[in-house]
Amino acid sequence: STHTSEEIVEVVDEYEQQFFDDVAAIFLASKTHEMKKEQAVNIQEYVLNKMPIQTQTSLRNLDLEEWSIYWGFYHQSLEYYVGRYGVFITHVDRDGLEHQYSYRISE
Repeated sequence: STHTSEEIVEVVDEYEQQFFDDVAAIFLASKTHEMKKEQAVNIQEYVLNKMPIQTQTSLRNLDLEEWSIYWGFYHQSLEYYVGRYGVFITHVDRDGLEHQYSYRISE
């Protein structure tokens, strides 16, 4: 079946794409800069509970004190990354545009 992938694309509701972007934009505007890893699951669930039901999420522990939360909805995404130099939030919207917020710690 060569046309199945096209059918899957059709299923994505424009309203849900808008919904994901709205939630991501509000989160970005909130300028959250929680760095404690213990809070990661709370942030992950708080945002996920507001997003469209098909949203995928993962929590990644990287090197040292670095960790990130990723939410994805088809081609849209939101990432909350905590590293040595601060917090970086990146939202890729339904048009493929990237929106960023960063909270840097002075060393």
